[in-house]
Amino acid sequence: MTIPITTAQKVSLRDVWPHEQQDFSRWLVENIAFLNDHLPFEVVAESLIAEAPAGPFAVDVVGDAIDSESGETFKVVIENQLEQTDHRHLGQILTYLAAYDAKAAIWISAGARPEHARAVQWLNDESTIDAWLFDIEVIRIADSPAAPILRRIIGPSALSVRAKLERRESEAVKRLRRNFWQVVLPLVQQATGDLGVFANRSPSGNPYVSQKAGGPANAHWQVWATSSGTWLCLRFHGDDKAETMHYFEQLVERRDEFDHAFGEPLTWNPLPDSKGAVIRWDNPVDGGFQSDPDAWERAGEVLADRMRRFVEVFAQPVAQLRPYRYGKE
Repeated sequence: MTIPITTAQKVSLRDVWPHEQQDFSRWLVENIAFLNDHLPFEVVAESLIAEAPAGPFAVDVVGDAIDSESGETFKVVIENQLEQTDHRHLGQILTYLAAYDAKAAIWISAGARPEHARAVQWLNDESTIDAWLFDIEVIRIADSPAAPILRRIIGPSALSVRAKLERRESEAVKRLRRNFWQVVLPLVQQATGDLGVFANRSPSGNPYVSQKAGGPANAHWQVWATSSGTWLCLRFHGDDKAETMHYFEQLVERRDEFDHAFGEPLTWNPLPDSKGAVIRWDNPVDGGFQSDPDAWERAGEVLADRMRRFVEVFAQPVAQLRPYRYGKE
């Protein structure tokens, strides 16, 4: 059978969104998943503010974003332009970045001028900012509803991302974290060594220590250090959200049982704006990597005790999770 083919017709952006702020920016806030599909991080829908004040000016959209790998939260500003890029909007982006101490900028326009594309590339190569430039258009096929299409023009390269990560995280902070883990990680390893968790891990300047859990899921045991505290979790991260929730929901069904066995309430977070999900316990004992080193051991002892209990409660159920069958769930 021959499949009929027709031609897509472009639709004027102004026919779809007559006003940049009132229509397009608000549509983007309500449909942020459309943009997230094109980014290496998740912009958190609940954090978004349209027309947020920046002195006497107003940024189109500002919100929080979460790095799915590191867990880092940072500010992102989004500037929308339903016309070709211009110098005024470029200046506005720089103003809003400074006003909100944002780490990422996203510029969406009807068409990128070469000089502005080069400016965005310069931000990626020579500053600590991650910057994206997208073209947007809307098409319709026959009598179908209008459908927006986003095309990435400029974004951070792998090299610029690595360079910025190094600049953002000073050597002083890395040294503090390494010193912290030199005290705390052995306590966790001693408590969980016979369970096979973190046995081959070494102190580093990273904010967390991670090891894959047994079983069919892409799940990891993790202990985290913030500047003032610690926490542990079991983190799921499937190839897509459906896979993650397939495993996470099997455990959620027994949530009361697991909380009772652990002896304390746990935080069960499906992370709706990312591909991940976590089961988490926060250490009530203060003592993060920027705390007084005298507090590290006490916090570490409590963290180690709960990590052992956590693994004892969840290791077997995680190993026995029903495997995910792609296209069947």
